[in-house]
Amino acid sequence: MKNRIWMLIASLAFSAQTMAEETPNVACSDLDAIQASLDNATDLTSTLASLLTSCPDQTTDILSLAAQSHSNDSLAVLEAATQSLAPEQIAKATAIVVSHANPDAYEQLIQQAVFSAPDYAQDIVDAVAELNLLDPTDILIAAISGGADPALISEPTAAGIATAPPLAVNPGATTALGTGNGSGGEIGRAHV
Repeated sequence: MKNRIWMLIASLAFSAQTMAEETPNVACSDLDAIQASLDNATDLTSTLASLLTSCPDQTTDILSLAAQSHSNDSLAVLEAATQSLAPEQIAKATAIVVSHANPDAYEQLIQQAVFSAPDYAQDIVDAVAELNLLDPTDILIAAISGGADPALISEPTAAGIATAPPLAVNPGATTALGTGNGSGGEIGRAHV
């Protein structure tokens, strides 16, 4: 019985120490202290998630610091962001992490982001496209691989703006070749 009590006490003490390491007590405005917490983290994902939750106004700065100093752990950085941020913030977070990540991780990061926030897949695609680091088709394929509905997203342009095919509201409303002018005439036959 005494062994069980000691094991329980030791377990609780270890858990408290681990939680103290994962939940840094730093001022949100002190970026040097935040960087030190990130550099000394034993569990990057937990430490970063805690910082993002504790300092919501510094999200961009904290993500940038983490992405820069842990570019080899970019998946862990994005994981912390997806755990801590609202889904509508994931696109911006993904762009920050991708901008500092190793190129071989880009597609995995897009997949992870879309998997975490599927309703914001187009925003994620557009945010990553604005970085001009990947071919738009590769971004789209990665998003679909992450679970995006192919019917709801479209390939971004180089500027990151999605381009949907033009839709004619009225017959003859577009001037695209072969659409006619709405007069109901036949192609290839001259009218007199």
